[in-house]
Amino acid sequence: MADTFNHDTEFQSRAIRDIIEWDIGNWSRALEFWENTTAKDLRTVNALEIGSRNGGLSLWIALRGGRCLCTDLHGPSPRAVEVHRAYNLSQSIDYAVVDAAGMEYEHKFDIVLFKSVLGGIGYGNNRQKQQAALNAIHRALKPGGGIALCGKSCGITASPVFAPTLCELG
Repeated sequence: MADTFNHDTEFQSRAIRDIIEWDIGNWSRALEFWENTTAKDLRTVNALEIGSRNGGLSLWIALRGGRCLCTDLHGPSPRAVEVHRAYNLSQSIDYAVVDAAGMEYEHKFDIVLFKSVLGGIGYGNNRQKQQAALNAIHRALKPGGGIALCGKSCGITASPVFAPTLCELG
């Protein structure tokens, strides 16, 4: 599937629309950056997408051959399941209801991905909830794991424990 993604421009255009959904010109640059800078073999990763809504980043991981747990506070939307089925990738993606600030995974994922999530978690200037989510993400990562995030700046303050992870990822 990854080979098709890289060579079939019609397929690639449709996939990018399904992965990014809005402001494709800007947000798609994050995908390029992640793919060009990660040391992880995306074909073998076990990933967690938080705040997935329609499961775009789960689709991105699965198109590259990896496995992904597609999650959202109220569960991924029915559209996420439909889109993943349309690409014949349901076997690579699982679904769950997960509160990023309260998740209890420990050393389970190679990569945690999210787009435009931390601002929502910290809505109303709730820095404590943002910090709880960042700490939970750190715990969820396997040793040597990393995050792939993109979002508008919202003044996020990371704990000293989490900061090295952010720095390693650029």
